[in-house]
Amino acid sequence: MKISNLLILLFISISVSGQISNLKLNLKPGDNYKQKINNSETTAMVYEGEEQKATTSTEYVIAYKVISKNDNGYNMEATYEKLSMTNHLPTGPMEFSSEINNQYDLLSTLFKGLTNKAFGFKLNSQGEIIEIDDLTPICDKIISGIDNLMDIQKTQFRQMLMGYFGHEVLKRNIEFTTAIYPKSTTKMGEKWVDKKSIQKGIISEIETNYRLKDTGPDYYVIKGDAILNTTRKDQTVDTDVKYKMTGTLLSEVKVNKQSGWVLEAQLNQELKGDFIMKGNSDLPKSMPMTMTKETVVTNID
Repeated sequence: MKISNLLILLFISISVSGQISNLKLNLKPGDNYKQKINNSETTAMVYEGEEQKATTSTEYVIAYKVISKNDNGYNMEATYEKLSMTNHLPTGPMEFSSEINNQYDLLSTLFKGLTNKAFGFKLNSQGEIIEIDDLTPICDKIISGIDNLMDIQKTQFRQMLMGYFGHEVLKRNIEFTTAIYPKSTTKMGEKWVDKKSIQKGIISEIETNYRLKDTGPDYYVIKGDAILNTTRKDQTVDTDVKYKMTGTLLSEVKVNKQSGWVLEAQLNQELKGDFIMKGNSDLPKSMPMTMTKETVVTNID
């Protein structure tokens, strides 16, 4: 290769790596987006020397619409179009879905009731949720509409739905692939840090190092490397259970260069530590636990 050609390639490489990028959301009122989100989560616990494993997979199809734009960001509307869950048991898979029509399948009935119910939220240009609707009234209405449920069953179903679709959970799940942008312009390879405290759920703190990994004609690729922590004094799922765990969350998100909206994403999470249970003499006070979760997000045209 001629020296002149080498110099041209070197110049192009330097230009690309030094190019300034203004990474942020740039949505337009009236735009519509649709995503399919697949999760596979495995929990492994050691009890009396033996490892017990449980795997659950979920699939959501969710449609988004940009309602309006103002100085503070974007008013959005979201609707679940499909909800499904599969528990992988030794005896075989057990599936629940909003597409199953069976009045005796209560979980599928609840999922069906949650579809086509729009809820609103507000995003700023960095993809952070400023405000989000509470789905509790919708969940309560669905549960109260199911006949022959005892009060204790209603409470159990409500807690389960809130675990998947509660205010804080919804916010966190959306922000995993939207709240990834820096506060200022950046360039290839440059890093920025985001720290979040979570009020509910197992994870209490997330600190993520992001960097612009790649760029193409119509896309950016943003890579995230996060440290997860559950050890806060008030972190409990209920009064008798605590998780003392740490872990990582690795993410790679491909976004549209013009709008900033997610085209595809892959997230891999791992937590390790101890599951601590109080007030039950039949179980050890602390048991080793590992939780892994893989999430794949694809944009549906």
